[in-house]
Amino acid sequence: MCDIAEAIRAVGRVQKHEVAVQQANIGRWAMVCAASVLFGVVLTGCNSSTGTDTPSGRIPTSLVMGAGVDGQVANVGSAVPTLPSVTVRDQDGRPLPGAVVLWAVRSGGGTVGFSSSAADSLGRASTSWVLGRTAGTQVLAALLVTGDSLRISATARALAPTTFELLEGDNQELAAAALSAPLVVRAQDTYLNPVANTLVRWQTSAGVLETDNVRTTVAGTASVRVTMPQATLPEGVVRVTARLENGASLEFVLRQRR
Repeated sequence: MCDIAEAIRAVGRVQKHEVAVQQANIGRWAMVCAASVLFGVVLTGCNSSTGTDTPSGRIPTSLVMGAGVDGQVANVGSAVPTLPSVTVRDQDGRPLPGAVVLWAVRSGGGTVGFSSSAADSLGRASTSWVLGRTAGTQVLAALLVTGDSLRISATARALAPTTFELLEGDNQELAAAALSAPLVVRAQDTYLNPVANTLVRWQTSAGVLETDNVRTTVAGTASVRVTMPQATLPEGVVRVTARLENGASLEFVLRQRR
């Protein structure tokens, strides 16, 4: 015979369990919505008082980097050619339209077009990225308020040289046929980044250069040494010129020891 009282109690226990599960889900999503407010963005499903109207209870869980996004190269102060993009996936690994991605520059001092962007119908979100003025590796982060993040890197390349300076080796006094200490110059761009692989052409009024053409190193420097002439010069001076392809030039003066 069916125990009606026990059946009623069983139904009550099931209902209490369902309420507890629903409250837990509401609490979890409320935390996500609260975090989104701290970043100044609004997530899909955070418009209602309970935060339970997300599509089928889906939550943004992970990010997948877009093709061709990482490892790009662009000039300092310029945008990377391919927009940084990610695909947002839910807890079941499916692309999640409408999910918000936060973008933050982590190194290099660049800027992004949007600090947050919503995923499209395929779950993809993107922003523009202008690199900072410091040459080298720069990093952009994509983040979800639910915790996942990834880092996108790019290399900022120095501009053409606009500054050409003499570093070392000027005003040496040398005996006849002596080999000079290195004559060192440096090329930098408008932001004072060293400019590598720039051709420096060398000329001397007397003596012998160890080479006529030198390319700058990653530090933007180039150097050469000179063997002083055997014969005594009327002025007692050897003039060595370093010249860039843009016409900028520097002069070193080496003096013969009498």
